Amino acid sequence: MNDSDLDLRTIADRLSMKAALPFARGSSALFALFQAFANRHGTGEVILPALCCESVALAAMYAGLKPRFADVCGDTLCMTPETVGQLVNDSTRAVVIVHLFGVDANAAAFRELRRANPTVAFVEDIAHAVGGRTLCGKLLGSEMDYTLLSFAESKIIAGDGGILLFGERALDPDDVRSIIPASAPTKPPVVLAMNLRNVVHSLADLWRTSNDLELVTAFESLTPYFRDLIICSGGISDTEAVSDGFENLEDVRMIRYANYSLYRAGVQATHAKVVPLREGSTCWRCPVLFSTPQRARDTTTKLRSAGLHASNHYFPLNLLIGGEPKPIAEDSSSRIVNLWVEPRLPRNEIDAAIAIINRS
Repeated sequence: MNDSDLDLRTIADRLSMKAALPFARGSSALFALFQAFANRHGTGEVILPALCCESVALAAMYAGLKPRFADVCGDTLCMTPETVGQLVNDSTRAVVIVHLFGVDANAAAFRELRRANPTVAFVEDIAHAVGGRTLCGKLLGSEMDYTLLSFAESKIIAGDGGILLFGERALDPDDVRSIIPASAPTKPPVVLAMNLRNVVHSLADLWRTSNDLELVTAFESLTPYFRDLIICSGGISDTEAVSDGFENLEDVRMIRYANYSLYRAGVQATHAKVVPLREGSTCWRCPVLFSTPQRARDTTTKLRSAGLHASNHYFPLNLLIGGEPKPIAEDSSSRIVNLWVEPRLPRNEIDAAIAIINRS
């Protein structure tokens, strides 16, 4: 199957958007969009949360735009209109709203900021939250100028690639479609994405244990190696998996949220708090904030020693790439452990993780 086998019109209509373009990766879609902004308006800045995937920032950097990082709310781990509004200026080209882990970042709250800045594009990244709904019952991803969907075995919808959706205030899709030349590398090897993830985790671990590590310089020296991961041509190759993912999305959403709810009900320790997701959300990972960084590290080690999945996403991008201090993001990142909620996850593994957390 190829891109033509995907019902892009139905996907766009589902989120009340006017058009949809497929890409080889979600980050490739962002790069194409950011490059189109730079071509039209000149160099400038893209505002994104300090806690999100580093590929979002790399897409801006490779397009010649400067990432600016907004601090997050300690309750949701998502940025707010207030933290974004402090950064918007005449150089701002775009704001990327990320629904981290599936938490609703409340895109509707950005409407006033969007109205006040008509030349700034607002993008919703729903890779972690596709299928989730707002407090008013609207699907996440239906509020702003653009919506990004991203697919992978580790995400809500399996398959590969990404889709960029265009709203009423968006550029002409043809202006974005033509950005990545056919001569660009096609689908990058999976190992390259794994290398980027491992580099970020390794640098973060080294930084935590070595005060003299020049973290920004170290990461900057490695960014040329990942250019082909972000700027790649082609479209979605496994369209069958993507189509199946949309068809089964509500069932998957319900199972993921049910697994998340088991963690939220079961974690009773005073030293650990499950970040709240509203009913109707799609949960990518269950984020748990511990009282201290040491407790988070020790619990992660215990979970992994027991053969249970646990990670510490995400490391603050302002520390990795450079920028002003973001105290809430930096504090939250040091205390976070996120747990798996996949539909295939056995109940006994959830119970075992809860027991370890409560005893930690």
